Amino acid sequence: MTTKVVFITSGTTYTLPADYADAGAIVECIGGGGGAYKGQSGTYDAGAGGGAYSKKTTPGLTANATVNCNIGAGGVGATLANHAGTNGGDTWIASNNTATDITSPGVVCGAKGGTCTATSSGTAANQTSPGGAAASGVGDVTYSGGAGHTTGGGGAGGPNGNGAPGGFGNGVTGASNLGGGGGGSGGGVGGIALTSGGTHSGGGGNNSSGSGGGAAAVGSNANGTAGTNGGGGGAGSGSGTGGAGGAGSEWTATAGGTAGSGGGAGGGGCGGVGSGAGNTGGLYGGGGSGGFVGGTAGNGAQGIIVITYTVGGIIANTNLFFGT
Repeated sequence: MTTKVVFITSGTTYTLPADYADAGAIVECIGGGGGAYKGQSGTYDAGAGGGAYSKKTTPGLTANATVNCNIGAGGVGATLANHAGTNGGDTWIASNNTATDITSPGVVCGAKGGTCTATSSGTAANQTSPGGAAASGVGDVTYSGGAGHTTGGGGAGGPNGNGAPGGFGNGVTGASNLGGGGGGSGGGVGGIALTSGGTHSGGGGNNSSGSGGGAAAVGSNANGTAGTNGGGGGAGSGSGTGGAGGAGSEWTATAGGTAGSGGGAGGGGCGGVGSGAGNTGGLYGGGGSGGFVGGTAGNGAQGIIVITYTVGGIIANTNLFFGT
């Protein structure tokens, strides 16, 4: 029997394939990552939370049926000082053509978007934006997205576990001008945070296989390195930009291409010549990161729906791992 994997990355309706068999089929969703907070004058930005993950087996879908769905948009980083970015959108799919949101009757699988809830800047302690909540998801298995912190973005939840949190950066006492790393994707580890008196920015958290985290900036006014395969971005220093979160790679589509839970972006530095900027979370569902007030607050990455089915029914093995 042939197993097929389909990615849905846009649209508000979806027509199931003619050869779709529901028995043993798997639907998985990742919500959109949140957009980062922009601090007020002289203060720091804050990273946003990553999107949650949900999975439903034998979801009750029918071949050739056209059903409603939604792909959670990535949140937009704030452009005005002392403003929050927008939350990431919810991703869901229903068994009918009447559902309008994740709470509607007929939704068979759904995952919440990451948030940006920061309201003020200046210290590490008050800069936490939760990832999408597993408890609000729809499915047999649900994992939360990682929280965003000052300044790293949170990683998206994925098939291997909860998304990891972004690292604390600029607000830590004695560690000014430095950023926190982005969180790794589902099942990964948190972005590296600074300690009091720290002398270098934080690296990005690794994915669930222990790799992919971007390197932190080396030296003054330097950029962090982007994550890979769902790893978090490394943080910048001084006027340097944080690295983007890495795109996930847990799934391979029958039509070609890979996708998975994205890493959170690394935080920008602060001070130096200008102000460090945040960056964009990794596809899919990574949270955007913050920097310093003069720099850009990063955007979150959009969500995705993945449908895996066997022609004739029953998928033999549903374990998913990163390649090495």
